[in-house]
Amino acid sequence: MSGARAATPPVPAVSPRSRNRTKKAPSQSSRGLPQTGPSSSGQDEEVEPAGTTFRTETTTFTDG
Repeated sequence: MSGARAATPPVPAVSPRSRNRTKKAPSQSSRGLPQTGPSSSGQDEEVEPAGTTFRTETTTFTDG
């Protein structure tokens, strides 16, 4: 059971990192296809108009 508990802390830490990677991929697609990006995912719409948000996330991923 101890092993399962030890895996719990690393799980959340990896979650945010994985999210950053996923956002990075769609962000680039959004720039090339603004209409297709937001249409496919509502979240992309927020990242598309907010260019500053995209930059901030990229910096966070690099720092992490």
